[in-house]
Amino acid sequence: QQTDTAFNDFSAAENRLRWWAIPLHAELFVQHAPRSWKNADHGIKAWSLGIRWWQELARNRWGEAIWRYDNVIADTRFWMGNTAFAVEARLHLE
Repeated sequence: QQTDTAFNDFSAAENRLRWWAIPLHAELFVQHAPRSWKNADHGIKAWSLGIRWWQELARNRWGEAIWRYDNVIADTRFWMGNTAFAVEARLHLE
């Protein structure tokens, strides 16, 4: 709250979501199966290392800030795209 200025009530909300989303997803992995592991008893067939990337096609998530003073309301929205990136290591079991 701000007591010395005109706006004395503030509220904010973020990460709101529309009803639909169209995801885009991409993976790039390199897999290796050592010959010594094929007849081994430890149950691991191969390992792989790669990257994953995903993003929503449209900006579905949004936030909102509202300032109120008496009967005056100022409302603003901002749109956010959801993007993620990961590096992964995997063990492939039998």
